[in-house]
Amino acid sequence: MSSNQSGLSFKRKLGYASGIVSESVLYNMFYTFFIIFLTDTVGLRPVLAGTIALFSVAWDGFTDPMVGYYLDRSGRDKRRVIARAAIPMALLFIAAFVRLPFSQGLSFAYYLLVTMAFWLAYTLVTVPYYALTAEMTQDYDERTNIRGMSSFINTFAILIGAGAPPLLVELMSSGGIAESSGWVITAGMMGFIAIIFVGISLRSLRRVNLRKENALEGESIFKTYADIIRMKPMASYLAFVFFFLISSTMITGNLPYLIEYRALADPESLTIVLITTVGSMMAFVPVMTWISSKRDRKSSVIFAFATAIFGLVLTKILGADSLGKVVMMGVFVGVGLSGFWTMFYTFAYDLCELDEFAFGHRREGAITALPQLVQKIGSALGLWLVGFFLEIRDYDPSLVMQSESTRMSIENLSTLVAAGFMLCALLAAMFYPVSKERFILLQERLELKRNGSEVSSEGLESLLN
Repeated sequence: MSSNQSGLSFKRKLGYASGIVSESVLYNMFYTFFIIFLTDTVGLRPVLAGTIALFSVAWDGFTDPMVGYYLDRSGRDKRRVIARAAIPMALLFIAAFVRLPFSQGLSFAYYLLVTMAFWLAYTLVTVPYYALTAEMTQDYDERTNIRGMSSFINTFAILIGAGAPPLLVELMSSGGIAESSGWVITAGMMGFIAIIFVGISLRSLRRVNLRKENALEGESIFKTYADIIRMKPMASYLAFVFFFLISSTMITGNLPYLIEYRALADPESLTIVLITTVGSMMAFVPVMTWISSKRDRKSSVIFAFATAIFGLVLTKILGADSLGKVVMMGVFVGVGLSGFWTMFYTFAYDLCELDEFAFGHRREGAITALPQLVQKIGSALGLWLVGFFLEIRDYDPSLVMQSESTRMSIENLSTLVAAGFMLCALLAAMFYPVSKERFILLQERLELKRNGSEVSSEGLESLLN
C-alpha cells in the first residue's frame, strides 16, 4: 500500500491540474505552427527557422537547472514565482508571432531573441508549477492521480493550442484580416487563456500546506546537479525523455507539411488529425493510470511507446498518402502521448524521495528542472531536424506541389525517423529501475531515517550507487 496520503480535496487537485492549460496552449501552438509561420508567413529559409527553434528552446533548457536550483533555496514560494512570470510569458509569446518587414538576417535576430526571452519566462512558470506536486503529496498513487487529471485536461489544451490557430487565422482571413495579423491575434488569445488558467491554479493552492523538508542552504549549483545526476535511475529516465521528445516534436512540427504536401489534404484538415490524436490520448489516459496502479509507471510507458512505434511503422508501410492514413497514425501517436505526459513528471517525483534518502536533501525544483532541460533539448533538436530535412530536400513554400523527393522526405520524417527515436525511448524506459514496490520500500526506510533510526539499503541496491 501507498502511504503519506495528503488529504487534498478533489476540487484542489482539479484546480491545480488545470494549470497545465497555461503552458500547454502556448507550447502546442509554438511547436505545431512556429516553423511554418516563419517559413510561409515571415518568409525565412527553413534552415534558419529550424535554427531559431533549436537555439531558443535549447537556451530555455539550459535555464531550467538554474531556475530549479533557485526554487530549492530556503524560503522560496514557487507560487509567487509563477504569478510574477505569467504575464511576461504571454506578452513575449505574442511578440514571437508578429511579422516584421525585416531582412533574413534581422528577422533571424529578432525571432531568436524574442523566443529566447519567451522560453525563459515559460521556464519560470512551468518548473515551479510541476515541482509543486512533489510538495503537495508524497503518495505514489495520488501523484499519479494528479498527473492523470492534468494529462486528461491537457487533451483539451492541445486541441486549443494545436487545433484552433489555423481555423482562427483562416476565419479572420475570410473576414478581410491579413494572415499575419491573424497570427498575432490568435497568439494574443492563447496568451489570455494562459493567464486565466495560471490564476485558477494558483487560487486552488491558497492555504495549501506544502511539505518542504531539508531545503538547500549554502550548496553550490554544481554540487546539487552532480548529486542528482549520480542517482542510478536518472540516466535511463533522462534518456527516455530525450528520445521521446525528439520523436514527438518531429511528428508535431512536420504534421502541417505532411498533411498538405504528402496526404494532399487541405491545411485545415490538421484539425481533424489533431482531434483524432487528442481523442486517442484522452481515451488512453485512464488506461495508463490503471496500468500504473496495477503494476507501475514504467509498464504503462513501455506499453504506450510500443503502440506508437507500431503505428508509425504501419503508416510508412501503407504510405501516408491520404488524410485517412494520417488520421490512423494520429490514433497510435495519441497512445504514446498519453503514456508520456501522464507519467513523465511522476518519474521525477519518485526521485525526490531517493534524493533525500541518498543525500539528505529535498530538491524538487532541481529534480523537476533537469528533465525539463533534456525535454527541451530534445524538442529543439526535433524542430531543427524538421527544418534541416526540408532544407536539404529543397522545400519551396512558393510551390503548390513539392517534388517527389521532398514529399517522401516529409513522410519519412514523420514515420521511420520518428519511430527510430521512439524505439530509443522505449529501450531507455525498460532500464528504469524504480518500481512501485521499490518506491514504497524507499518511503518506509526514508521515514525511519527522518526519525533518526539507522536504516539498511537492502532491497534498494538497484536505486543507489
